[in-house]
Amino acid sequence: MADFSAIDGLVWRKNGAVVENAGRDWIEDLDRLPMPAWDLYGPSDVYQIYASRGCPFQCIFCMRALGERPRLRSAKLVVDEFQTLVECYHAKEIDFSDETFTLRREWALEICAEIRKRGLHTKVRWFANGRVNTVDEDLLRTMREAGCVRIGYGIESGCQEILNAAHKGTNIEQIRKAIRASKRAGLKTEAFYILGFPGETRETAMKTIKFAASLNTTSAAFGIMVPYPGTEVAAMAARGEGGYRLLSNDWRDFDKHLGNALELKTLTRRELEGLQARAYLWFYIRNGRLLDLAKFAWGKRKAVWKLWEKIRTKQNLNHG
Repeated sequence: MADFSAIDGLVWRKNGAVVENAGRDWIEDLDRLPMPAWDLYGPSDVYQIYASRGCPFQCIFCMRALGERPRLRSAKLVVDEFQTLVECYHAKEIDFSDETFTLRREWALEICAEIRKRGLHTKVRWFANGRVNTVDEDLLRTMREAGCVRIGYGIESGCQEILNAAHKGTNIEQIRKAIRASKRAGLKTEAFYILGFPGETRETAMKTIKFAASLNTTSAAFGIMVPYPGTEVAAMAARGEGGYRLLSNDWRDFDKHLGNALELKTLTRRELEGLQARAYLWFYIRNGRLLDLAKFAWGKRKAVWKLWEKIRTKQNLNHG
């Protein structure tokens, strides 16, 4: 059997056992990396680009899998890849998968300018993730003029105390301002929330649900907290802190919608799942968006069915 022990950054199996080699340093100059071999992938309407790696923020639920120090590719090389996907692979939508595309304002503006300079803004739609305290209306309008159609925000909670405990570094007014500015700029908005922060109660969860409805973004996702390895949440759950009960270490349970990894002393897993379902219903029904709710349910019908099967199995076990 081959010996891979000299390759830093590799996790592999040796005689059935998992071996984790020494860590590898982060690549500092991303421009020296070649363009991905897109020809090895099957055809798609949607392609993903990483224009940067790393996130400097310290949210307790995030693994920061690409490191804590932001490293940015040059705008020219980013748009070279963008153009290749449009002209050679006929992309209909390009998703910037950066944790925060708007982290460096001037860099984001440079990418937008390069896209417009090459006329690519008329050929493809694109999507990016922002952060509510790194955007302004001028930046958002420039993104829209360069072909961006949607922006996503990790809002997480509608309760300031929870945001503070999560080390999110944002506040309720910044969230409201960013969503208003995004809508005025003509962008569709996507919001991501988490139920089950340390110390979460039914009252704080309902604050988040009502807050999400009040923002009325184009779409919203409500996940249940997952104790991903390397996060502060995982460490707290292992120590039994934050009111957590760790239910499983099985990776198959590490899912924000269909998982079963974590619950709270104040909120059982079943109660969290009930709040999650209520969040989706409240979000659409409170805003009179019944057609959108029907479209959402149909689009997620497989997940909805799996969730129903999961609830029914639990009920049968409890009655058994």
